[in-house]
Amino acid sequence: MPEEIFHLFAKLFPDFIRITESCDLKAVEFFTLWYLKNRGDQGDDDQWVVMRWEVTELLKKEVNYEDNDVDQHLKRLERKGLVLRRRMTAAEGERKVRGEDEGAVVALLTLGTEKLEEVKSSVNQLFASKVTVVPSALRKPFATVALPLIIRIAKHLLQTDHQPTPK
Repeated sequence: MPEEIFHLFAKLFPDFIRITESCDLKAVEFFTLWYLKNRGDQGDDDQWVVMRWEVTELLKKEVNYEDNDVDQHLKRLERKGLVLRRRMTAAEGERKVRGEDEGAVVALLTLGTEKLEEVKSSVNQLFASKVTVVPSALRKPFATVALPLIIRIAKHLLQTDHQPTPK
């Protein structure tokens, strides 16, 4: 990827943090909700469900949380009504909801999904405001050629299950 993309990401990152805060979320809370929505399986009541141990391992590895930190983090999300920690139901166990054994899961609640949509909407507004300052000679090819191509590439990568090894 061109170096400019990384510079742009670094420049926009504070805007992203501001957006999550304006939506009453910390960035780590957003990423937890996003993980549940995108890595979870449909559980009962159309909740996105991930095994509790998987969430714990993710936060320990990526955010350097200890067990108590994970517990406090999930408690905050529960108090906000965004997630629910519960036991896997028998039906979820039969469908083998992302795990081998019946146990504790973290479920993304409707309010959590709505919060994700609120952040996405704000990010889209930010994108739209940034694109308006791009000269029209660049905006048109971006909208008609580059953006559809980026979307096709993203869809393809999301459909493939393998992770290529970096060279």
